[in-house]
Amino acid sequence: PWGIAVLLIYRAHFSGPLLNPSYWLAHFPPGWRMSGSALLRHLGHLGWLALFAALAVACGRGMLRQLVKLDDLNVFEIFSFSFGLGVGALAFAAFGLGAAQALKPAFVFGLAAFLAVAALWMNRDLIDRPQRAAGALFSPGSGILAAATIFILLFDAYQALAPEISYDALVYHLAQPGL
Repeated sequence: PWGIAVLLIYRAHFSGPLLNPSYWLAHFPPGWRMSGSALLRHLGHLGWLALFAALAVACGRGMLRQLVKLDDLNVFEIFSFSFGLGVGALAFAAFGLGAAQALKPAFVFGLAAFLAVAALWMNRDLIDRPQRAAGALFSPGSGILAAATIFILLFDAYQALAPEISYDALVYHLAQPGL
């Protein structure tokens, strides 16, 4: 609600290109003017990001189920807590590699493989148990929370990818370092 209010106030008081769809189609995302090889490279990066997110969710769900033993959460809570717990576990594992001075590609891929096998073992109940009825998966509250989370993530992505237009931000980002 606040994001929509801010955009409507901005639209009413300023005449910039921020809310002009033709501006965004011309400048955002940069994939519109990207070569085929660069697009494939970026899709590869997005694939690695998706694998990281899947590994984080799988590790976090396994820890949530095996170590904490919480069984009365809905699907949205399981997914969000699993992702947060998994990212924390992956960050802790990466810190351990860095502290051991073993932060090299072979060790990182080995750690990822080990964590993937451990996540498969910890999540073996997904294969063994029958799926619950579709009505039991989501409650009205989880749907509202999921919609709010998606809105917040989209708005944050919009803010993160929007070009800087204020004078102070431009001066800060374009300043030459003085030593």
